[in-house]
Amino acid sequence: MTSTADPRMLRVLTLDQLSDYHRVLYDQLGGLVDETGLDNEVKWTQLRRHLTGADVFHLHWPEWLLAPDLALHRRFATALRRAGVSLVWSQHNIAAHGSSASWQPVYEFWARQADGVIHHSQWGMNLARAVLPFRPQTLHVVIPHPHFGPLKVPDGRPRAAMEAELGWRHDVLRLTIVGSPRRGKLVLEAAHAVALSPRRDIELRIFSLGPQETSIADPRIMAERYARVDRALWDQRLAVSDALVMPFHQTPMLTTGTVADAVTHGLPCLASDWPFLTEVLGQAAIVYGAHPRLLTDMIGRLDREMIDKARDAALSLQRDYSPQASATALHAFLLRVRRATRTGPARQLHPAGIQTATRRIDHDRRPI
Repeated sequence: MTSTADPRMLRVLTLDQLSDYHRVLYDQLGGLVDETGLDNEVKWTQLRRHLTGADVFHLHWPEWLLAPDLALHRRFATALRRAGVSLVWSQHNIAAHGSSASWQPVYEFWARQADGVIHHSQWGMNLARAVLPFRPQTLHVVIPHPHFGPLKVPDGRPRAAMEAELGWRHDVLRLTIVGSPRRGKLVLEAAHAVALSPRRDIELRIFSLGPQETSIADPRIMAERYARVDRALWDQRLAVSDALVMPFHQTPMLTTGTVADAVTHGLPCLASDWPFLTEVLGQAAIVYGAHPRLLTDMIGRLDREMIDKARDAALSLQRDYSPQASATALHAFLLRVRRATRTGPARQLHPAGIQTATRRIDHDRRPI
């Protein structure tokens, strides 16, 4: 039973209420969604109170839900089903962050439980459906990863003034790498590709080094370990960049939230041939190919005409990839899943009962 008489209104539970992706969508849905984030620690014996009257549980990353103990995940899913709560999974990955094989059965389990799955690209949907055991009646939809809102240049100042404040060079073609360290994100290889270029009018700024990574010595390359910064500094750094570099090669990911930064700021992307990038960025991607060493050749050919053309393409994506457009599609899909779950055949419950246990939620989310 819904929590309100308005048929458009949904009560949604999540464990990821503070993640950037979740917030950029649900902040657009005031008046249509009664959203509840579960507490940092929830006992199983208290879970029924949280689930009472809920319509949908929105899952993002199973590895941040519980430990890699399949029995615990099974009990949580059983609680959802007993309470009549529909399960919608945003399929950010087909494998857990990190490399532990113990998570694979968990991902396969949640694929079997999902009533609806949100994908960020057609390519990602096809791959996920090919490798994970979704049920035939599970509903699937592609909703683009939204950008994070309009560009906000501090004080409307010109680029030279912002560069001076940051202590950065002026009149340089600046390439930037942002986002968390990830498997298959070959940041150091991209730095080597830049170092091999004979061009002196370029600069590479890296904000994605992992804890154990050390950049190479080159006066054109400045690198920092990944750390979250406030939005004003983030916007300022991107406002004085000419292009983002996206060196994803053989990554297990299905999406990267850095495309949101590219679209927000109208930034071209020097991109690998990872199908996610080529699909969602279209002409905003200046594709260098299947290996980081090909980036050197691309940098040698890069000019302002190529940058401006790709920038126009990135700006043209802002309407379709806006938070409002993606949130509207999300709400429509949640309603569709809820209707299908109510009218469709009931799923068999797992026999395991709900036992007393606790789980932890890390709200310090890192962008993909």
